[in-house]
Amino acid sequence: MVKRQTRLGEMFRLYRTVRGRTLRDIAPSIGIGHATLQRIENGQAIDAETLLRLWTWMLATGDEVTIQERTDDERTDRTD
Repeated sequence: MVKRQTRLGEMFRLYRTVRGRTLRDIAPSIGIGHATLQRIENGQAIDAETLLRLWTWMLATGDEVTIQERTDDERTDRTD
């Protein structure tokens, strides 16, 4: 159980830092306090509601990045 919690925290930290975001930046958009997010990154246990909020945010922000990457790829593939 501890390994899974640690992996979630590591994955979340990587996801967040790659996007150049701080815990305080993203906490309001997730609906979780920044201290709770810090505990998640440090591998502490979280409840189901918190996990759902975190995954929902990650999926929503991941979709935006994917859409932008596709748009950029489409632009470079065009021959005008």
